[in-house]
Amino acid sequence: TVIIVVVRWMYRNVSRYGIGGTLRYIWEGDPYAAVVRAALDKLEAVETSLAVHESMLELIEESLDRGRLNSVDGERLNSVDGVDEVAAWIVEHAPANLEKDLGQVSHALDGTGAKVDSVLSSLHPDIKQLKKSLSDKLVCLMNRADALIALYKREETQIRQ
Repeated sequence: TVIIVVVRWMYRNVSRYGIGGTLRYIWEGDPYAAVVRAALDKLEAVETSLAVHESMLELIEESLDRGRLNSVDGERLNSVDGVDEVAAWIVEHAPANLEKDLGQVSHALDGTGAKVDSVLSSLHPDIKQLKKSLSDKLVCLMNRADALIALYKREETQIRQ
């Protein structure tokens, strides 16, 4: 039974990492070469930072949603001197911080995109796959950030009118 387990393990690792990767895994504990490992570590650090940026975007979305919840069925309940509730709520609840946070998240996402682009995907198929998934997630987060910035600007211009 031990031989069967070892053969299955070797077959699985050889099919996944190749013979060189499997031998490197046995002797060094890592199936990837140093250059490939450095690139994967960089992409994994980016993946962690994307989770932080996503939670920051969720907090900003929640803040803007709170402003929209002050109205019922899209109607503005309290319009005082041409300023509706949502716009007034945004002004009242630290718009400078909200605008600053949106700017910081957008800038951080741009920097994260540059980090992902700096990794060579031709080094290994695993790098290419991870880079593709991170790029897709990054585009989604950037689109959300751009939509929030547009929403914030629209509500801000309502205040000034």
